[in-house]
Amino acid sequence: MIHVFVESNWVVDVCVPSFRRSRDALTLLDRAARGEVMIHVPHIALREAQSAILRKYQPKEHRVLQQFRKWAKDQREIDEQTSLAANQFLAKFSDLVTTELARLDQRISEVQNSSGLEVFALNDAMLDRSISMRTEVPDPQLKPFDETILAAVLVRACELPSDRRRLFCTLDFDLSPVVRNNNRKHLKTVYDQAKVEVRTSFDLSDLLPEN
Repeated sequence: MIHVFVESNWVVDVCVPSFRRSRDALTLLDRAARGEVMIHVPHIALREAQSAILRKYQPKEHRVLQQFRKWAKDQREIDEQTSLAANQFLAKFSDLVTTELARLDQRISEVQNSSGLEVFALNDAMLDRSISMRTEVPDPQLKPFDETILAAVLVRACELPSDRRRLFCTLDFDLSPVVRNNNRKHLKTVYDQAKVEVRTSFDLSDLLPEN
């Protein structure tokens, strides 16, 4: 059994409106349901992801594209039939996004209750570790929320039996132990101490090939 830790980006990728969901993130969720991996999610990542989705994924494009459609029709760049089809298409887009955002709580709850996924709350050890992160990992890129997520992952990983493989799949560059020029961050030391392997994607096909 591989234990996989994720943060807010994974929650976003499986909970955004359906047409924007990440295939790799969804595949990881399916692998957990099949018992191939166990996914660990800090509870604070759920709330942070919910806020990010509601902030970033509103159907704002609809308004601009509708303005273009009307302008293009008035300027005779498109005909009436094309304008009508475009209007129907944009209305469908707006309705789908609005409906799925309204059901975001339900979607997050579905993911939270999925088989093979465990949501864990911060405990005292995690809170203490997050406070010590500033001196333990002297990295100016590490924000307070990152420090909390990092502390939660490290402490939770150390609570697992020592023979279990631990991965941390994160798309947050600030939590990666390798920078672009391949220099190591101070983060590598704390990950190594907790025996946590860090991956910057949700694709585990090299470890768990599809049948």
